[in-house]
Amino acid sequence: MLCVAFSLAIVRASAESPPPGILGNGDRRVIEELSAPWGAIGQINVTGYRRTIECTGSLIATNVVITAAHCVMDPWRREPFPLDQIHFLAGVRGSKWLGHSTAKCLHFPPNYEYVGPSSSLPNPHLQDVTRRSFLRDVVLITLNNDLNDIAPLELDRAEVQSSDISLVHAAYPADRRYVLTGQFGCHLVSHDQDLWFTDCDAHPASSGGPVFIQRKEGLRLAAIMVGVIGTSSSVAVPIANWIDVFAARNCP
Repeated sequence: MLCVAFSLAIVRASAESPPPGILGNGDRRVIEELSAPWGAIGQINVTGYRRTIECTGSLIATNVVITAAHCVMDPWRREPFPLDQIHFLAGVRGSKWLGHSTAKCLHFPPNYEYVGPSSSLPNPHLQDVTRRSFLRDVVLITLNNDLNDIAPLELDRAEVQSSDISLVHAAYPADRRYVLTGQFGCHLVSHDQDLWFTDCDAHPASSGGPVFIQRKEGLRLAAIMVGVIGTSSSVAVPIANWIDVFAARNCP
């Protein structure tokens, strides 16, 4: 499949302003409450010399966060950032948050390969990547601290058969970094064995953000957002592609 694809991690210099949205009609709304499941969603911030990497992540256990793998990879060195530079802040609202921890260790899927940007773009907020870079683009971050006061997200383990499923996507995007926003009623447009293609709004720093399916029991985490293809669809990695990593989430 030939396409122009972009990951949604944001690489921001300290003085830069938030970028505009890159996909969607602005159908997001601010999620005011931080009760379950919303409090389990948070910012992934990777601090570094003069730059930060910004993404979104979610607690799936009291000490485990799921996000996009490219969010914790140094695109220049092509290796993971130092663990003490990787921060998770759950339930951010303005200058406050429900919980914070740095990373203790990282768990990538078997055979994960960081492809990285294929070219240097004038817009530093977008990374031009190949479709192959999205495959298994997930990482589990085991935290140094247990966030016991926050209920982790429930995982959706049912196999998705239909392509016209109603979804909910939530994130801390760069243009509204200090409030949680969500789009309700976007759809799974198509899917293959490895990836979902949706019409959910996608913005810089929403990489790693949860994609939910509404079940009778409530919202269930079914995929994580990882990028966009052109201006046609956002791309998510379904749970089937990373649930095996969750079983081996303890640090050495």
